[in-house]
Amino acid sequence: MQKSTSYTTTAVILFSILTIVLEFTAYYFFKVSVVTFLIAALLGLLFCHIVLVLSLQFETCFSYQLLHLLMWGIILFLLYMGNDSDLISYSPWLLLFPIIHWTCCVIYSTLRNLWDEGSRFTSFKSYFRNSSVVFLLAYAAFLLYWLFLSNTDSHYNTELTSFNFIPFLTLAGFITDLIDKNAALPQIFSYLADRVLIYLPYGFFLILLTRRKPRTIRFLLLLLFPALIEIMQGVLNIGRGDVEDILYGLLGGFLGGLLYHLLNRTYQDVKGMDFLESSRRFYSNRSSLHF
Repeated sequence: MQKSTSYTTTAVILFSILTIVLEFTAYYFFKVSVVTFLIAALLGLLFCHIVLVLSLQFETCFSYQLLHLLMWGIILFLLYMGNDSDLISYSPWLLLFPIIHWTCCVIYSTLRNLWDEGSRFTSFKSYFRNSSVVFLLAYAAFLLYWLFLSNTDSHYNTELTSFNFIPFLTLAGFITDLIDKNAALPQIFSYLADRVLIYLPYGFFLILLTRRKPRTIRFLLLLLFPALIEIMQGVLNIGRGDVEDILYGLLGGFLGGLLYHLLNRTYQDVKGMDFLESSRRFYSNRSSLHF
């Protein structure tokens, strides 16, 4: 039997405030460290678990996540606008708190739904839908900033025209500098990770939404988005269109699709059904990894 609405609403507000207080306490004592963000992750898992057990609804977990996110948004906005307190001032590292919290809650809820026997907890589909909508809005905003407003190009890119059709030219420049000891290996890893991982969420949600479409359509859609991004950068003279980044984007999309496929396969093996499906039948091929 589900708990009363007023009881769960009070619990959500209380736990959201308590989470932020404890996160700030950890940040105050440990500053920017692994311990600080580990505490943030544990807080997200703990309170998400408590909220779910109290309400028996995944939607209540979403309310807790959203309220926590909105509170952090207000705090970060005030700090960014110069309203620093004596205890804390704005730092980009503070952005990791809502990101880690949101990620841990989604992972916990997904795994809890996976291993839940029977129908003790309800409304996971609406929880995942609402969480995905909020995430995709934030993801789109981040893409706009990262691709069009921030300076993500290296000096290799700015030396050439608005379009580069030579694959791995920039990477070759980094490797040359590494050999000449003008660049460090972490710089190359950072360059590759930025351009691959940025498209991982796109690949995950694309394969999720088109899981019943032919493989050719999936592949073309995985290729289309990074290609459009690079064309827009070149045409608008914002950064530089680069065929190399298209290949990295395609790789990131494949990794996102692989992540969805592994999640779906796990649901098939554990619950006997596809991810987000309620009937015990499979819409995807269980015999091979494919996109």
